[in-house]
Order: sequence, then C-alpha cells, then structure tokens
Amino acid sequence: YVVIDAPSKSDLFKMSHLFDYDRKFASSASGYIFYDYHRPQDIPKELHHTYDYVVIDAPSKSDLFKMSHLFDYDRKFASSASGYIFYDYHRPQDIPKELHHTYDYVVIDAP
Repeated sequence: YVVIDAPSKSDLFKMSHLFDYDRKFASSASGYIFYDYHRPQDIPKELHHTYDYVVIDAPSKSDLFKMSHLFDYDRKFASSASGYIFYDYHRPQDIPKELHHTYDYVVIDAP
C-alpha cells in the first residue's frame, strides 16, 4: 500500500500556472500566463523544465474545425464545410501553393 499526503488544494494552486489563450483568466487566475498553442516556443524561458506534471486541455472541436480545410471532390460540402477546397486526387498539383507545407496533420479518406 502507498499512502500519499497531498498538499491542500490551495497549496496546489499556489504552485501551479494556467497557460491559456483566453485572456479572461488573467484577472481571475493567479499564475495566468498567456499561451498560444501555435507558438509554444513563446513560453517564458524561466519556466522551461520547471514542472513535474503538465495537464493539457486540447483545443475544442470547433477550434480545430476553424483551423482545418476539407479537400474533397464532392462539391456538396462547399456550402456546409467552412474551409472547403475542391480537390481532384488525380491532380494534386492543383492544391493552392499558399497551402503547401502548412499542415501539422493530414487525414486522408481514400476514394
């Protein structure tokens, strides 16, 4: 058996930081640090390698859709999907040049 005597809840909050994009927490959360998950390199250097544990709450599904594109041949998605781009898999060279090398992940649903 292992028994762990955890610090009180208030002590845990004193020893933690809240990294969030939403600045509304700046006034209500002590230890608030602005964080843009597109720019993790902007975390203050003095905080690097200082945490024993990190809890991450992924962006909401709606945020992920805002950052996504749907490449599809079927134009029925043009009106329902924001970020729809017509795509003919026989002509990958037609993907707009400004979108080349811009994605962290690509999910492919084969025809």
